[in-house]
Amino acid sequence: MVMEFLRDNWGLLVMVTGIALLLQSNIHLERHTVGSLYAVITLLCVLSVGQYAEEIYGSMPTFSIMRSILTFINYSLVSLILLVVVRILFRESRFYLAIPAIINIVLCGISIPTKIVFYFLEDVNSFQRGPLGYLPYAVAAFYILYLLWRLIRRFGKTAREDTTIIAFMLVTSVICFIIPLFFWEDFNQWFSLTIAVDVFVYYVFILHQMTKRDVLTGLLNRQTYNADSQKFAESITALVALDMNGLKEINDKNGHIAGDAALAALGKCFLSCTTRNQRVYRIGGDEFAILCLKNSREELDSLTEKLRSALAETDYSCSIGWCYSATPRALDSLYKEADAMLYEDKERYYRETGKKRRGT
Repeated sequence: MVMEFLRDNWGLLVMVTGIALLLQSNIHLERHTVGSLYAVITLLCVLSVGQYAEEIYGSMPTFSIMRSILTFINYSLVSLILLVVVRILFRESRFYLAIPAIINIVLCGISIPTKIVFYFLEDVNSFQRGPLGYLPYAVAAFYILYLLWRLIRRFGKTAREDTTIIAFMLVTSVICFIIPLFFWEDFNQWFSLTIAVDVFVYYVFILHQMTKRDVLTGLLNRQTYNADSQKFAESITALVALDMNGLKEINDKNGHIAGDAALAALGKCFLSCTTRNQRVYRIGGDEFAILCLKNSREELDSLTEKLRSALAETDYSCSIGWCYSATPRALDSLYKEADAMLYEDKERYYRETGKKRRGT
């Protein structure tokens, strides 16, 4: 019996064990994320045991109440796992998102005596759906659609390589919902292993984001800027250089926490103005750059107008310079020209405001 369980769930067990080992050695993830990942892999293991046990009771010639109990547990675990996955990706999710899972658990529990969701023909030990027989799938669909909506909102304008990973997770999650509707016997292996793979992929995705993004602002970092300057050399038609005005003054008067808050606010401001083909980087302390890929001059003009309008609505100021080239040019050449315009803009800022320029 144990060997049969290992044979049927070997891939899942190897995957969750690997994730658990990685979580023990990782010091970069937030405690909430680590705890939620542990919860998912634990629930997946419990689900695999429960589904295997339910299969055993389902193969018996006579019905046992344990089969109803195990079906209730398994249906409940599926909704709980998807709920925790939502909480991993979107920590700020509201408490009401747990309501569908709670309703599913309560009705599946009530179904044991009432047959409202599922029941079994005792003489042949055959599974049957009740009036709400598709409730567990409807709850699963709700969480998957919620994930789709939130992921599109969060990553809709992000880099194409990031959206590819997100699309992979979404497609496989949808498969988890559709497959059991048509291939019930294969549901055990499909759902648990697929969710485990998605969790592992998301874990790797998080670590990958840490290597390419600036922790404070969430923008792409200098290392990524250098790599992208070569990767997209033939596609860069414009470069926008930005430099915050008065960061040193903020740090001196209000402390570095206030300075960090200012930089983070500017990062959000820049992202709100850009499109997918405009990649934003923090390349220094208060220095930023935007690489425009295959942008027209009109798109560049629109971007700079958006940047100035958005900055005017904040408490901070930035000097801006840019350079456009219809044909590919060396990035250093583009940056040199954009930096010269930025320098003129910064000189004008301090001349008009009467403030004394002090370092950064």
